[in-house]
Amino acid sequence: MYLGVLPAWGSLVKDRVLDQRNIEGYAEFLGSRFQKYPNIIWILGGDVRWDAGAEVFRKEAGILKKYDPERLITYHPFGRTSSSLWFHEDQWLDFNLFQSGHRCYDQASLGEWDDNAEKEDFFGEDSWRYVERDHGYERMKPTLDGEPSYEGIPQGLHNSRNPYWEEWDVRRYAYWSVFAGAAGHTYGSNAIMQFYDEAEGKGAYGVRESWREAMHQRHRRHDLRAAESISQIPSGNPGNSQEDVNKHSGADLEYAIGISDKGKGIVLYSPFSCVLRSMPVWNLIGRAGGYPRIEACRFEGIVQPFPSHFHEYYVIGFVEKGRRKAPADFLIQAPADEVLFPEKKGL
Repeated sequence: MYLGVLPAWGSLVKDRVLDQRNIEGYAEFLGSRFQKYPNIIWILGGDVRWDAGAEVFRKEAGILKKYDPERLITYHPFGRTSSSLWFHEDQWLDFNLFQSGHRCYDQASLGEWDDNAEKEDFFGEDSWRYVERDHGYERMKPTLDGEPSYEGIPQGLHNSRNPYWEEWDVRRYAYWSVFAGAAGHTYGSNAIMQFYDEAEGKGAYGVRESWREAMHQRHRRHDLRAAESISQIPSGNPGNSQEDVNKHSGADLEYAIGISDKGKGIVLYSPFSCVLRSMPVWNLIGRAGGYPRIEACRFEGIVQPFPSHFHEYYVIGFVEKGRRKAPADFLIQAPADEVLFPEKKGL
C-alpha cells in the first residue's frame, strides 16, 4: 500500500507559517525521517494556488527529491484547478492532480473564498475536461482527480440546505475522468474526511453520519467490483476516447467509452439503466498483429429510459472471433446491435 502524504496544508504557506526562512529545515526533517519508507508519495500544496508561495513549494520539493529522486511528488491545487496550471514544466512534479469538486454547473460563483470562475476556466461537473486539458500540453504527464465531489457533502460545499452529492455522483465523476484517460481516481467522503463522530457534536459541511457508518456505504462494494472488472481488460487501462463521449452525449444520453490500447477490450458506461441501440461506424484496428477487429458504436437513443439518478451501469466487452461478448454479470446482445445495461441490485 502506498500513502499519499501532504506534510503541511497550503494555508500554512499562504499565512507565512512556513516560508523561505524555515521550509528548508522542515523539508530536511521530512526527507531524513521518511527516507527509508518506499511507499510514500509526497503531495505538496493543499487547496491553494501557486501564488500562496510557489518558491516555498519548489524549495520543499527540491529537498525531498534530494533524499529520494525516484519518489513521486505531486501538488494538491485550489478547487476547480490543476497543478498543471502552474507547475507542469517543473522537473519535480511527477504527475498532475486536479480538483474537480464540489460545485454544480450553475455554481461558478457563490461569493465564497473558493470561488474561481473569474481566474480559471470553470468546467462545472465535467471532470473529464480537466484530463483533456492536462493531456493537451506538449510535455505529457499523468493526471488524476485528487478531489472530486465528496459523497455526502452539500453541492457547493458551504450550504447544507443544498442537495448533497450522492453515491451515483461519486461513480459518475470516476467513470468520466478515468475513461477520459486519467491515471487513477480519488474517493472522498464528507464523514471520513473529518473522521466525524456524533459524540463530538456538530460536524462541518453538513455531515450526516459518522465516519464508521460511511465506511460501509454500498457504493464502496460497487467501486471495488468495477475496478476488478476494468482490470480484466487485457492491455490494462482504457484509452482516451473522450472525443466519442463529446460527440454522442447530451441531455438525453450520457455514456463513456474506454478502449484498451491493444484494441482488444472495450468498456461502456451509462448513468442510466437502459437499452442502447448501436450502429457500427468504424473499425478501430484491423487484424494486423493478430488482434481482432473492434467496432466503435454510435448509440442512437434510449429505448427504455430509467431515472437519471442511476449511475451504476457499465459493461465490459471482449471481442473474440469477431463477436462481442461480456462476462456473465453483464449483457451484450452479440452479435446484435443492442447493449443492455441491466439494473443491478445489492452491489
